[in-house]
Amino acid sequence: MKHILPSPAIIVPLFAILTIGCLLPLGCGKDTDENKPQVNVPPYGTPEHYGYLLKTQTARNPYLIKELDRIEEEEALPEDLTDTQTYGSDGGGAKFMVPELSRLFTKTDRDRVLREAENLYPKEKDFKFDSPDHLQRMLKFLDYHNTTREAARKIADRDDFRLHANLLQGMFAELAFVDVVWICAYLEAYQAAESLYVRNDPEKALEAAAYMLRWATFLGNEPHLITRLEAAYLRTEAMHVIIAALHSNNASADTFQNAYTIVMKHINLWPDEQKIWRGERAVGMHTYEVARNSDLGSLLEPKEYTELAETVGAENLDLYIYSNINTDELFYLNAMRRIIDAAALPFHERKYLFATIEDELNQPTIEKEDQQGKKRDRTVLADKLLLPGIEQSQKIIAEDQANWEALARVIAEILHLPNKPKFETNPLTGKLYQVVPLDDSVAAYNIVPLDQNRSTSIKIPIPKSIRPAIDEEKTTPPETETVPRPDIPAVPQPGVPR
Repeated sequence: MKHILPSPAIIVPLFAILTIGCLLPLGCGKDTDENKPQVNVPPYGTPEHYGYLLKTQTARNPYLIKELDRIEEEEALPEDLTDTQTYGSDGGGAKFMVPELSRLFTKTDRDRVLREAENLYPKEKDFKFDSPDHLQRMLKFLDYHNTTREAARKIADRDDFRLHANLLQGMFAELAFVDVVWICAYLEAYQAAESLYVRNDPEKALEAAAYMLRWATFLGNEPHLITRLEAAYLRTEAMHVIIAALHSNNASADTFQNAYTIVMKHINLWPDEQKIWRGERAVGMHTYEVARNSDLGSLLEPKEYTELAETVGAENLDLYIYSNINTDELFYLNAMRRIIDAAALPFHERKYLFATIEDELNQPTIEKEDQQGKKRDRTVLADKLLLPGIEQSQKIIAEDQANWEALARVIAEILHLPNKPKFETNPLTGKLYQVVPLDDSVAAYNIVPLDQNRSTSIKIPIPKSIRPAIDEEKTTPPETETVPRPDIPAVPQPGVPR
């Protein structure tokens, strides 16, 4: 572990202990690596304090300590991942503009503007406003905030710009920058609407959509599950803007080529999913440290705390969890290691893993009887708080990828490109994409499983200027619906905004 600087209150007695220890045989023979950076641990009880896992490091479980050592070697402890985000993987080259981003709005203005932007946003999937008055109110909003939108573009254009999810704070992490990113994305969407419905300029609409995707990339690059899911939802909105631009009667072959370039560029920047789950594991380790300090009450809402206690039948939840916390955390870390390793595979090849983990959670070996003969759940945090929601989150991420690969296939088919993208198998379902040329359009079907009871296809009209190039045999489409807009449910993660 990195050298930790204790608080001044314990420096003197600690120094005395170390001095005596050094007089004994073999004393002070460890931790002499002067190259290890020293860290000032924040005060006890603060979220960042728990991020250094001080009590976890003293656990009397050799298997748990061995796994912690493996994670340290991988540089995937909360402090490692936060350092990477703060100082950059190049050892200090990147400069982070989150303070600059937050200065676009005061907290009061941020909350108000976000509500206004959300209320104005089109509710229909085709990115159309329901009335001229609705469009006018949107244009007025855009005009008022246009200077901010332009300032945000300058930030987004920086090659060294990063967001910063502080994993040392675990579930306490301040993610208010997500709201600012959404405001910036909404303003770009409104710029796209102005370009489409006032100027009839699909090229300018695509430019705005590219900035929406730029913001989604910033979110998705963070090693944090919440920001990754927000990126998926933001990408869905950007997709609706792109499809609306391609439906414009002013869309040309150049428009479609530009859209294809934007889509493929974004797909090529797709975030590493294993990085997300390493970050999620770091958040979980932080949660166990909170529990070791009997401070779950500060992490969970009172209702959540009470419900969890009632679920496991605990009079004192902190004590109940603490009594088996090494077993609980070891199970969680072993499960997360398998989840992280499997994330290198498409979702359809790894979904079996969740059933396996669920079976293991239900094995009698993870329960024991207390003195009153009652069964005790030895994996409360893993089973009830940390592992639920991961499978659903992975489905959302896989569907996000499938949507964009299908869109790329459709545009490439319309452009009649000789070298089409090599996206054959849907990562969500494991089935081949069905890309079908029709009389005046091209569609991709069954992007999500048919039993989802929602949209399963993307369909884009072929512009007259390039319609003669489509000479493949026309096909009758299977029964399906229209443009997909994934419903993204909230993933249970107490203490984290949005």
